[in-house]
Formats: sequence, structure tokens, C-alpha cells
Amino acid sequence: MRLINLSGRLKIVVDGLAVDVEKASNHRFSSQPQEIFARWEEFTGWAGSADLSGGDPIAEAEIGPPVPRPPQIFAVGINYRDHMEEAGLQPPDAPFVFTKFPSAITGPYGTIELPNGSVDWEVELVAVIGKLARHVDERKGWEYVAGLTVGQDLSERELQLSGPPPQQFNLGKSYAGFAPIGPALVTIDELADPNDVEVSTTLSGEVMQQSRRANLIFPVPRIVAYLSEILPLLPGDLIFTGTPSGIGWARDPKRLITAADELVTRVSGIGEMRHRFTSTGAGLSLREAALMSDITVPALIVGGGGCGLTTSLPESDMHVHTVSHWILEGVLVQRYRVGRVLLAGDAARRHPPTTANAWRFRSRSSCRARQRTRRSTRPPSPTPTSSNGTWTAPPDSASPSTMRRANTGERRYLESRTQHCTLATRPQHDR
Repeated sequence: MRLINLSGRLKIVVDGLAVDVEKASNHRFSSQPQEIFARWEEFTGWAGSADLSGGDPIAEAEIGPPVPRPPQIFAVGINYRDHMEEAGLQPPDAPFVFTKFPSAITGPYGTIELPNGSVDWEVELVAVIGKLARHVDERKGWEYVAGLTVGQDLSERELQLSGPPPQQFNLGKSYAGFAPIGPALVTIDELADPNDVEVSTTLSGEVMQQSRRANLIFPVPRIVAYLSEILPLLPGDLIFTGTPSGIGWARDPKRLITAADELVTRVSGIGEMRHRFTSTGAGLSLREAALMSDITVPALIVGGGGCGLTTSLPESDMHVHTVSHWILEGVLVQRYRVGRVLLAGDAARRHPPTTANAWRFRSRSSCRARQRTRRSTRPPSPTPTSSNGTWTAPPDSASPSTMRRANTGERRYLESRTQHCTLATRPQHDR
């Protein structure tokens, strides 16, 4: 069985067409891709005998990560013999495990922002846990795996290797978009031999990595058994199982990812991912942002705290998921994955909403006081207005022309507004 996340809905791929799980099951199972892992055995039992006819065509640009919100992400370092030799290390006695943060997850296609530093590639086969695993016998390790997908363990080497041991592995590998996965989750029975698939990385047409899973030091069942002795593995957890030799950091001279490159990541029997890159601060258009998500929502909310902006988009254009920094109406907006909404500044510290309509902008009294004292020197403040529950800023409130006319004092005001205002939430559950 091949599962994909198409526009935020769980689909089964049958003969090249996508069958909607919620509709085919008569609402027995949710359309949300992440929720299926809590009922994985029940779901696979149903899918084995269900009528899966009448699928829809698949638009590649609408494919998101098959596991959009994993509870935990584990990664195993130095797990290929050729990569161990490349690094000049001795075989480890046990898997060398680090983590990646879930906010790094993104889909199999799109644009990823490059932070300052040295960004490298690492193709990986990713195992997805299908049921609670605790004290698992290695011989039964595969029984706890829902399926496999393609992954890239993107890494900013300078941060990763900074500081004393154990250094900053987790942070250096967890920038926004540094854990792309997809395009499908493939169950084990679809593969002739899940222990011996081919993995490869191609950078701008040049093959950088190519190996087979038979070169693994610790196979997937051993990793599952090892981790489950230490902590519970939860349904929907991801395990990046290691990368072969050929990373850019180990080359002489070093070869690192640039904004001009295209990265293609393949695993035989599962598929390939393709990503391009943008420099820090270069920004993404709204349409580019829209094409990088796994969730469809009616509005994109961008805010610098309570005095922020809200921009409505047509639902057909709204697929926001992985954006790091981009320019909207002349204001630099930093990307946070907060539920289904993009926020700027300290607004991202608040709890995620369930829909865009669940957010209501207001400012602290202290923020209002600052606004009153600066009223004579600041540009017009965007006063939120409501339309069908979606909060939007007036069209001329922070337009590019307004921003260009702002003098130095006004710009300082806008910056302070982003720093000092806060966001108030009004939860509205949609499920």
C-alpha cells in the first residue's frame, strides 16, 4: 500500500490515482494523515478488503509530507560502513542516535531556505512506527514499522560541529525544512527486500551518494529494538536510519548546497524528492509559500504580535507549510510552523489554533499606550476587520508604498511594534 498526503488529506495510491481515505471509508477514518497511525492495524485491515476504485489524478505540487506531525524524530549516525570509513571512525558498539525537531519536517517538493553556514545533504531511508513499541525483540522489529519513506537529513555543518562534545547535532540538523520526507509512505509488503533498497542523492545533475541498505551496520529491526529498550516509540514516530558515503563536507574541496542547486533524493521502490533552495532573507512569494504545505486553510495569518497583519488568500492558493523568511507587504516575516498558521515574532510562542479563524488579534494595554504616545510619528496602524470570522488588515494599512514613505522613526516604530505586541487567542475547535 502506498499512502500520500495530498493537500492535507490522506490518500491511498491505486493505479496512479489517489483514493480519499475518509470518503472511501464512509468517514470511519479521518482525512488527517497523522491521525491514521493511532489506528494503524485497524486501518490496514480495512484497506485490505475495501473498495478503492474511483481515485483522482495526483498533482505533484499538492503532495505534502506523509507524516506531517511526528511525535518524535530519531536519526542514526554512522550507520553505513562506507560512511564510517569516510569519517575515519571505528564501528560503533550500539547505534549512535541523535534527534531532529518535528518543526523541521517538510514535503517532498518545494524550496528550502538556506541558513548562513555550510549546508550538506544526507539521503536516508526513513522508518515510520505504526504502533507503540516498548522492549521489542529484534526478531519482531519489522512488525512495529508501518512503512518506509524517503528522507533527507539536511545539515548545517558549522553549527552541528560547534562547541564541545556532544556538539550541536540536534540544532544543526533542525532548521526549518531540514527534514523533508515523501513522496509516499510505502508498506513493507510493497518492497521485494526492505533490507536491500538503493538510496541515492543527486545534486544539480551530479550523483553524490549511491549505496544499498545491505551496507547498513544496524538494520531497522535492531534500531527499533535498541530505542524501545530506552523509551517508548510512539505511533507516527520517524527513524532516519543513516546515510552512506558521499556527503559534501567530507569532499576535498568541500561541496555544499547553494541557492543555485537542485537536490534530488531517491530510494528505489518508494520514489524521489526534489528541492531547490533560496538564500537567507531572499524571501518567497505567496504562491511559492502556498505550494510548500500539507494543509489547506482559508487564510494566512501573519503577525508581529497583537499589532500584526492578517492577509487572506483564496482557499485554492492556501497550502502554507514550510516557509522560513519572506517579505509580505514590505515587512520581514519569520516562519514558524504553528498549527496551520504562519506568525511573526513572539506570536509564535502561543498555542496553535485549529483553524485560521481561531485567531483574534489584539494588543496589550502597554502596547496601546506606546501606540498613543507615538501616534503623531507613526504610519497608520492596521486595524483588523472581520469578514466571515477571518481577520484581515485594511488594504492600505501596510502597503509597500506606505512602507517606502516611512521615515527612520516610523520604521523604528514598526520594529518595536513587532517586538512588544502580543497575540490573544480564541480557540475554536474544528474537530
